[in-house]
Formats: sequence, C-alpha cells, structure tokens
Amino acid sequence: PEGNRLAWIEEEGKMRKNPAGYFLYEGKVKRSLIAGVLKGGKVVNSKVLYSEERYELPPNLDHVRWTPDGQFLIFRSCSLSSNGLMPRLGAIKSDGTGLRWIAPEPPPSRKGFPIHEIFTIYSWAISPDSRTIVFGFNGDIWLCQLGSKRKPSRIASYTAIELCWSPDGESLLFVVSDRKAPPPAPGSLQRNPPHELHWLSKDGQKHCLLWREEKGIRSLQWRKGNDIFYLSGSSLWKATLKF
Repeated sequence: PEGNRLAWIEEEGKMRKNPAGYFLYEGKVKRSLIAGVLKGGKVVNSKVLYSEERYELPPNLDHVRWTPDGQFLIFRSCSLSSNGLMPRLGAIKSDGTGLRWIAPEPPPSRKGFPIHEIFTIYSWAISPDSRTIVFGFNGDIWLCQLGSKRKPSRIASYTAIELCWSPDGESLLFVVSDRKAPPPAPGSLQRNPPHELHWLSKDGQKHCLLWREEKGIRSLQWRKGNDIFYLSGSSLWKATLKF
C-alpha cells in the first residue's frame, strides 16, 4: 500500500501439447506467494512466503492482496482432500509468519465440494481498517475478523459477484446478477448483466436495493464520503449515494 513492496504468485511446472493441440500440465505444478522490496525499479530481497503443489494441475492459489495497513497478505486457496475441494482464504504476515486459514462452513450434509465456481470464494474485500474480511461463497455473504479465532459468520444470503466496503468500514456495497437465464455452465456463477447494486450494514441487519444497471456494474469502488465509481458497459460512472 505504501508503494515500496510487491507481492505476486509465481508458477513452476512443465507443459506438453497433446495430440488435439491442447497444452496440459506434466508432473508436479507449484505455485508460490512471493513478496519483495521495490528499489530502483527492481525487486530485491524477495522471499517465498507460502507454496502449494499439485500433480498435473495448477494449485488453487491466486488473487493475492495487501491489507490497507500493509501488515498482512490475503490470498485465495483451496485444499484438496478425499472429501473434495475445500475453499479458503489465507492470511499471512508480510514476513511469512502467522499463517491463518479462513474457511466457510460447508453446506449441511456435505463435507467437500466439486470443482465448481459457486463452491469457491468468488468475491472478497478487506475493510479499510484491515481488521475484517467479507467474502461471497455458495450464495451467501460471510464476515470474518482477522484478529479473532472465531469462524466466519454468515450475514446475508446473496450471490455477490462484487463486494466493496464503505470508507468508514461500517457498511458494504455488493453487486448481484439479475439475469434470468441459467448460468453459462453447471456449477458456474451467473455474472452477466443486468446487475443490481445493494447496500448492506456490516452486521447484516439493514439492507436496501439501490438501483439496477442494464449494462452491468464492474470494478466498483467507494473511495470517500458517499461518492462511488464503477464501470458500466464501456463507460465510467460516478454516483452519489443518498440514504
């Protein structure tokens, strides 16, 4: 956040071309979360903070973000077991210590999940004070305190394809698809427009539908005051929220 450090996901592995012309992974595939210091336009003192390996498939390790205070890196992951795919977020200090897993509770009578988008953590956001994470999973919105050992709590039942915190960290904006057609593929999310923009209090007790955008809502940002910005179609929009 201060502009002098960088974090990224690096992949190591071999690929081969099958007779049909498609590239496939061969043997072990490794993904690593790496952080380093920017100095003179170069990255120095880089360090591997966390790694995952899988055989003939890339590990589900992606979407790394800094907390606003620069103390933690948050990334998305999935653990594989005999019970299936278990989605989770990882929170690790910038020096590679203090790894904590944030995982939603599986639906009743299910221990694991198929490798479908709806059963991954498909949207998430970090609060401005770096203390709270909100994420979308299995048609619900979940909240987790970074400094607490409590499990994530469900605060609302919406398939939020985008999530955005208010500047004071007391409420959220989220986007849902209002398209009536089924998802593009079984188990995938319906992300296509039209979209609805919703407001939700942090505790989930207050909610309202703000408006609908026929061309969709992407890259939603709430920077300061009640002004928000987002892309709709090919245009950038600014709007002022009035409650």
